[in-house]
Amino acid sequence: MHIIAGQYKGRKIKTVAGLASRPTLGRVRESLFDILRPRLGEAVFADLYAGTGSIGLEALSQGAQHVTFIESDRTVGKILGDNVGILDPEGKRTRIITAGAVPAVMNLSREVRRFDIVFMDPPYNSAAIADWTEDTQLREMMAPDGLLILQHEKKRKVPSPWAGCRWLRDRSYGKTTLSFYTMGE
Repeated sequence: MHIIAGQYKGRKIKTVAGLASRPTLGRVRESLFDILRPRLGEAVFADLYAGTGSIGLEALSQGAQHVTFIESDRTVGKILGDNVGILDPEGKRTRIITAGAVPAVMNLSREVRRFDIVFMDPPYNSAAIADWTEDTQLREMMAPDGLLILQHEKKRKVPSPWAGCRWLRDRSYGKTTLSFYTMGE
């Protein structure tokens, strides 16, 4: 796997062997960043359920000001740290939080920094989507015109509103769907 565009285009990203991690496919990442490109310049970006960091690293490469990665698995988090260290060795534009997404978001919602874009890719066969249905902590960590993107299985229906945000649209790519939500009107 590699970075597809931007400042770090072509740089390789370490991945986890087997099914412990499900990296976002290149064509989904490419389509996602085609949509996000106008919003990325100087954006503060959060990558929840980050895995080895392919989405957040792509955001960093394509102009995001700062990326916060949240990953609960310590083994995967080590590889994430290696990947981030290659692109941001001094840690000036990145932050890695090794914790579950729910407690990490609770802590982030109390901070001053607000996120312009929040990307979530929870494990497909988990209850993680339901964890956020009524939760408004995500809203509290987002900028007023923030964008929330949820990657999920196409067959899985996500309620609207979700996580306190208003649904904008879905984009499907094979078995994967990206659902876009906003805090704004």
